[in-house]
Amino acid sequence: MLQAEGILHEGKITPKADVSMNLRLETTNILNYLEAHDYDHYLTWLPQDFNAHKDMKSVFGFEPAYPGMDRGFRYFYAALDAQQPVDISGFDIMVRANSHNRETEQTAEIDFTVQGEPYKFLLQRLSNKEVRVAVQNAAGEELISTGLYDFAQTIAEFGNESKHTLPPENMSLEVENNGYKLRVLLENININEDDSVYAGVDYGLMLMFGVPGDDA
Repeated sequence: MLQAEGILHEGKITPKADVSMNLRLETTNILNYLEAHDYDHYLTWLPQDFNAHKDMKSVFGFEPAYPGMDRGFRYFYAALDAQQPVDISGFDIMVRANSHNRETEQTAEIDFTVQGEPYKFLLQRLSNKEVRVAVQNAAGEELISTGLYDFAQTIAEFGNESKHTLPPENMSLEVENNGYKLRVLLENININEDDSVYAGVDYGLMLMFGVPGDDA
């Protein structure tokens, strides 16, 4: 198929962006199968350490494709560029968390202390797409909160083209209320909008919280 499209010729790959969805689907499917069974090393014309998920566009000229894209379904993945520094000024504490789309209607609680005062992160799964992040004080009063799905949509505005890494400024959501600050930094996000039981959004998070008057 690649030879017929002029992408593969005499053992060399010439990237081509304008290809059919069928070619994208078949190429992605076959390469993923070969990788999963450790057969890809037999394809000597592939670059060493080739990864079908992240290297398709740079090597072949087109993004990977998955079943359902030809019917309007969408798949998107992005990860935080771990090589870039993250500014944490103004925040007192940072914790890691995650939320999977099949954990619908579950709430995770993370207790922590800032300046001797107890607080609690709440991660509430409202649907297979939406997660609400909030911070409560010791009395159970909500100090600040935000949803994540609208923000996820802004990251995925690139359409079906997954991005391997994005800088911190593109993966950060920050809100403020009465001097309290909450930042959600996505370490990774995986959006699957098809008709399967796995449809939804998975979030890998770093949660930062700052109290009023703090100059951290």
